[in-house]
Amino acid sequence: MSTELKLTQQQAEAIGQFQKLKVGALFMRPGCGKTRTAVELVNYNHPDYLLYITPHSTISNIQDELNKWGVDCKYDVIGYETLASSDKTYSAYMKKVAELKPERKCLSLQMRAFLLKVEKAKGLEEVRKSEGISTML
Repeated sequence: MSTELKLTQQQAEAIGQFQKLKVGALFMRPGCGKTRTAVELVNYNHPDYLLYITPHSTISNIQDELNKWGVDCKYDVIGYETLASSDKTYSAYMKKVAELKPERKCLSLQMRAFLLKVEKAKGLEEVRKSEGISTML
């Protein structure tokens, strides 16, 4: 566990289910600890790099939560609006992920709205299918 605070039953059940999956969707009510659950899953998977894609308005909160719960890898948090509107930024992050050695893990936490909006426009489905990249929606 990332901290001393005990996981709720719902968080523990979600983690147990995700540990069996390569791809999945985490649906929990606001305030139920989705970020904490995600951090536990990231640490369970031991990736070398985490790319956390979220609405720009929540970046600061997500960074605080990641620091609070203790992510055990290098990470970046970026707004999906930035990726959707900037080819330069999008290319830089895709290059960063592609440069990871094939045997290394990269975990990408993404908002579904981002995937629906950008996937077709920028070919993200090819990145998601790449070996070594797992996605939690």
